[in-house]
Amino acid sequence: MATQAVLAWYEAMRTLERRAKDVRRKRHPKAQTSRRAAARALARPPYKVELNARLISAWLPDDPNAAHVPRFSDPEVTEKVWALIRLWSDWAGAPGPDRTYWMDLLEAAQPTRGRPARGRERATRSTGIPAQLPGVPADFTGRIRELAEVKARCGERRPVDGVNSPALLVITGLAGVGKSALSLRLAHDLAPEYPDGQLYCRLRADEGTLDEGLVLARFLRALGAPGDMPEDTASRAALFRELLLGRRMLILLDDATDASQVRSLLPADGGCLVVVTSRNALPALEGAQGYDLGLLDERECVSLLSKIVGADRIGADEAAARSIVEVCGRLPLALRIAAARLRARADWTPGHLASHLWDARRRLHHLKVGDLDVRAAFELSYRALDADAARLFRSLAARPGPTFALGLAARLLDVPESEAEEVVDRLVLDHLVEPAGAPGRFLMHDLVWFFALELLDDSGPDGPSQAMARSFGWYSDHLLAALTGLGIREGLWGEPESRPAPAEALSWLDAEEPNLYGLLGLIDHHGLDAATAELAYPLSLLAEQRGVGEVAEWILEIGTAAARRAGRNSELALLLFEKGDRWIDERPPSPDDAIACWREALSLLAPGPPGVVGALHARLADAYRDLGRITDAERESAAAQAALAAMDPEAGQFAAAAYQAKQLLDAGLSQKVIDLLEPLVPSLEGFVDPEKELSLRRPLGEAYLARSNHRAAQEQFSACLEICEERGLHSYRASILLGLGTAFYAGGQSLRALDTWNEGLEAAREADLPGMAARLSHALALHRYNQRDYAAACELFAAAAEHFAAASQPFSLAGALSRLGVSHAADGDVKAAAIAFDRAFDVLNRASDQARAEKNRRALHQMRRLCLKGVRLPLGSPVTAALY
Repeated sequence: MATQAVLAWYEAMRTLERRAKDVRRKRHPKAQTSRRAAARALARPPYKVELNARLISAWLPDDPNAAHVPRFSDPEVTEKVWALIRLWSDWAGAPGPDRTYWMDLLEAAQPTRGRPARGRERATRSTGIPAQLPGVPADFTGRIRELAEVKARCGERRPVDGVNSPALLVITGLAGVGKSALSLRLAHDLAPEYPDGQLYCRLRADEGTLDEGLVLARFLRALGAPGDMPEDTASRAALFRELLLGRRMLILLDDATDASQVRSLLPADGGCLVVVTSRNALPALEGAQGYDLGLLDERECVSLLSKIVGADRIGADEAAARSIVEVCGRLPLALRIAAARLRARADWTPGHLASHLWDARRRLHHLKVGDLDVRAAFELSYRALDADAARLFRSLAARPGPTFALGLAARLLDVPESEAEEVVDRLVLDHLVEPAGAPGRFLMHDLVWFFALELLDDSGPDGPSQAMARSFGWYSDHLLAALTGLGIREGLWGEPESRPAPAEALSWLDAEEPNLYGLLGLIDHHGLDAATAELAYPLSLLAEQRGVGEVAEWILEIGTAAARRAGRNSELALLLFEKGDRWIDERPPSPDDAIACWREALSLLAPGPPGVVGALHARLADAYRDLGRITDAERESAAAQAALAAMDPEAGQFAAAAYQAKQLLDAGLSQKVIDLLEPLVPSLEGFVDPEKELSLRRPLGEAYLARSNHRAAQEQFSACLEICEERGLHSYRASILLGLGTAFYAGGQSLRALDTWNEGLEAAREADLPGMAARLSHALALHRYNQRDYAAACELFAAAAEHFAAASQPFSLAGALSRLGVSHAADGDVKAAAIAFDRAFDVLNRASDQARAEKNRRALHQMRRLCLKGVRLPLGSPVTAALY
């Protein structure tokens, strides 16, 4: 059987190989990724190494027990291994690999002497050599990489004034993450290297911390200390160090509380190894190598469940097993408890247990069996906190999302951030919260959060409400400041205390967006209708502009309901405004529902802000015009212009120009759009409201494009794209990229156009904009057809048809299907062409506007007849398709 060290080397190499192949295939679909391809690549610069695929397979066969570990002592072999690692790292897009790490893994995997024979083990016990290590948990699973890393750190000694100190390793991590199990596995693996014995003590019991004097007494007795036991701790520590001089011993100190508890238990001799586990990072412990142990990965979690419950029961419902892993947060203690409960109940399935654990409020109640208890493990850490840290820990239960900022902690404590940082640091040291990557951001494990929630609920009637109010206040203040800093709908709320720069505002929104949505759900769940109504409108704008339409719909639903219950008419009107826009964006659109929303919004707003009132009348005018109600459209158009005229002169001028430009473009009067908007462009420099600026630059770009002024069109669309990037307006990117790509294509820059359209297609899919995705796919398809790449054209026309169907645009769908038929015919697939044409006829036969459908059917009959006769039809330019 392969040793743990061999398995660590093998698993690291196979993982790197898998990652290299996956990434390379995604980036270069036609690239070869086999081991033969790797050998060929290694023979070329910059590697110039001769290595064949058979040797790689001998090193890394499918069965790790059959692996032939490369000889570390042979420099030529190690250079070949290192070249292979560099190649796979390059394929994986990873930064330069750490040679020391990989060579340490390889060296550790070399054949070594075995453990002492059983006869020697019996002899050590009879001669008084201590062997106090408990056994490794029978269900110990995974941790191959972690075990290799801690072994490497055990060999790193830090000389003090030229004298070797003992190797000292501190394994730290969240309660229940498996520090003790890993340290025992490590200690048993390294025990043969310390022939003078092993000492072990758990330093924290459920009833409190173990006194180091008592621990020393135990160790001294195990070492056979002569004479009477010294009474004071300092004397015991001195005797302990004396007895260890010249010995090679391994000492495992489990669950230490602080550095002072450990110091007196450290030997002075450099031949010893001390392994400490602690929930605290023990930064004050001199000469220590720290190792922060993380959660198990999903595969290791499922393996742990299988080992405890049985592979048959877990394998019978792997989806439920993964669900158990998810609700246990990949925490080994929680998984052991869940597995033990399942093993004890033969009548339960993994799905049955998972359904119990999904009840968030009772999850910790279910994660207890015998003397194993997740809540009790967290409580040991909580009891060690000082008053301020304990109060912040409880209050963080009011955090609405996965991460939180230092500023929120300061608001919850009602202290400056500098003071709050000291308190947060204490929680970080005890692993009750974890750094979330960026400075000043933190996260809390879900199970820890449930524990904090229990404590907050038990802290009295004022505790939860005060924490919730402070959390809501902090998020609301910063959200409005961020939106104001980005110039989004400025003036609809009060001026914030400070206006952040756009980059700062965007950075804050990027970090807090999931938390803001979580906060809205939290306050709505607690029945805080006024707060829900107040927060819903700005959040709906954020969701819409970030391109998360489903979230925007959810916000509008709960926001309008809360505003009605709370009688908040101003907020209700604004929410109905947005809700009407959503009805127009439905698939298919529902103009009657949109009109109802906008008319109710007008009745609630009267007289209302002229900009909002004017925009509502303009929306109504467009909707009535689409329905053929021209008289109503003219009435609303006049009302819109009257409201816009009542605005601030500059703002009113821009709003009126944007509205008029849209009408002129719809009428095909592109030169009049240019005459209207061109004089306003100089005034846009330094303009605050990004949406208003887009409403002027986009139609101007489209007008330039229609007049074949490609360079001017590129300038306007590029300016629009820059605004979107600076202000985080993701929902506009796809349409702007369509226009910019079309301007490039019309100007003869086809490669830039294709890149731009592909970027736009990705943006449209991310923002769930099927109509825009369809237009972009259609433009790309026409280019491929004109290049006679008919197979690619078929694929893209099919995608365009799928998107048009999702957008409920039947005539565009029929057009895409007809072009798909033409492309199939050009590619020689007459049968596929006939099927595409038949689908197009079917769409037209079901269309509501049969007069228009009949006109299209006549054209489609002629197209089909010519194609099936072998005539290759021209399909036009992507520029024409994008414009019209």
